[in-house]
Amino acid sequence: MRKDIAKLFNIQGLLIDGMEWRGKKIVYIKVRSPRVTVQCQRCGCRSKRIHQRHTKAVFHGLFGETQVYLLIAKRRLLCKKCGQPFTEVLPALPRYRRRDRHADEQLLASLRDRSFSALARDRHTAPSTVIRHCQEALKEQPVRWPVRGEILIGVDGHSVKEKSSARTVMELRTRRVLTVLPSQRKAPWDAFLQRIPQEIKARITEVCMDMEAGDAASVREILGPRVKVVADHFHVIQMANRTVDEVRRVLQDPRYPLPKKLWMKNKEHLTKDEAERIASYGDYYPELFRLWVLKEDLRQMYEMHSRKIAAYRLRKVIEGYKQCRSGYAWAFAKTLERWQDAILNFFERRTTNAAVEGMHRKFKLIQRISYGFKTMDCYLAKIILACVPLYLLTHHTIYN
Repeated sequence: MRKDIAKLFNIQGLLIDGMEWRGKKIVYIKVRSPRVTVQCQRCGCRSKRIHQRHTKAVFHGLFGETQVYLLIAKRRLLCKKCGQPFTEVLPALPRYRRRDRHADEQLLASLRDRSFSALARDRHTAPSTVIRHCQEALKEQPVRWPVRGEILIGVDGHSVKEKSSARTVMELRTRRVLTVLPSQRKAPWDAFLQRIPQEIKARITEVCMDMEAGDAASVREILGPRVKVVADHFHVIQMANRTVDEVRRVLQDPRYPLPKKLWMKNKEHLTKDEAERIASYGDYYPELFRLWVLKEDLRQMYEMHSRKIAAYRLRKVIEGYKQCRSGYAWAFAKTLERWQDAILNFFERRTTNAAVEGMHRKFKLIQRISYGFKTMDCYLAKIILACVPLYLLTHHTIYN
């Protein structure tokens, strides 16, 4: 019977002396350590001479709506060798804590799909307490690099609030989130690259990112020139669409605005009527029509199966942008020239940040469920909790 109770409440490894009810929803389980001798933390000598005994109440978690506490009979022993008293330490009970590891694991499991405030209401505690427990449980989680094989890193930023953003670093081959940096500035990115162990750096072959010159320079400087920088094709097409939109806003008549959605559509997604409308607009706005055609040529370049052919198509697109009169087109042409090698590196492995963008969709859903976050620390704690598998945070038997 005692073994069944131990399995039910996940306290294997402790001896159960009894149970005590206090009220309708609070139960105390009296437990003690099965060890006869305890090792001294100072000298390592084992002792069984009891110096003091005391009982400590520790919150163990919820069983349905019942709050379960452990009444742990702790011992203070005298060491034979050094003659100093020391307190018995249990693995799942950190010092100076009123809750054990099982309560933290239960809290993290309930928090994955709920907000801090909603869980705090159910636990009859403050949201700040839930946030603190979450941060304490996750702060020791290391970066989980793949055990073997080459490493492909994807880096992309996402917005958190109006004037704050974060950056997601992901291993693309295993689709594993490595870390979430608290800012899109260069300093946190450089610090992350410098903390990478040397044996891991030797296995990194590609870094896929948006077109940020400072981030690419950090990769070449810290990881070395052998690591190839790949410009994410989504951001390249996004910049081409943005160029078309900027020229559209300049050329359009405020009384008869040009439809934005029509010019942002891909050629294969246009209906017959929409294709005819774009062709008719081309008679009045030839510059805008030419930019739309160049954007479609840039998209078709990514369908090439050879880097050599793609390089030829890219040069033609750059020449086309330079022949335009718009300053936006000239600026985009210069950007394509600077990032030409990184764009063409895509055709070696066809590495993209699609997995990172999919993870950002999950992050946005977490923000909606939580109704936003007041601080970046709270946001990072919730995001890391969503990325770390539960098997790394939970244990079948914790008192062993």
